[in-house]
Amino acid sequence: YPNSGNPNSIQVQSFTFRLPLVPKLADQITRLPMGPVGTAINGVVFFNPFEMGGMNAVEGYSEVWLDSCCGHPQQTGVYHYHKYPTCVRSPFKDDGKQHSPVIGFAFDGFPLYGPYESEGKMAKDLEANSALDACNGHSDEQRGYHYHVTPGRFPYILGGYAGVVEASN
Repeated sequence: YPNSGNPNSIQVQSFTFRLPLVPKLADQITRLPMGPVGTAINGVVFFNPFEMGGMNAVEGYSEVWLDSCCGHPQQTGVYHYHKYPTCVRSPFKDDGKQHSPVIGFAFDGFPLYGPYESEGKMAKDLEANSALDACNGHSDEQRGYHYHVTPGRFPYILGGYAGVVEASN
């Protein structure tokens, strides 16, 4: 960057985020703000699924703005993801043979996992009581409440916060 699809350049950023050590579900969903909504384990921030003009940041004309790692910089140089970041490397395999590993955290403290729920089963394909909610999250006995990325399906990363958001973020 910059390139013909995105005139913005990546600039060094210095963020401090605070995440609850013991996340708690909220009484109602909290709407996502513009800008950072969570952070990947590699330090790159997650943005909500919309671009500055309110259009879907993944589909349509804006998709050409994303690089091979599924990110791009915005006007102030913040490199970020709107969808499943294919370049986030976890020390654990995400080969679709088990539940995906953690790839980051939302600002309500709940973890964000890759796309798989179990062997060969993507979380976005779950149904009934185990289906993902509007925030892209659900609960299971081992992990409690958590989010999943949903490749190819809106909202891609987060649809809202199901937990109590750390206000300082």
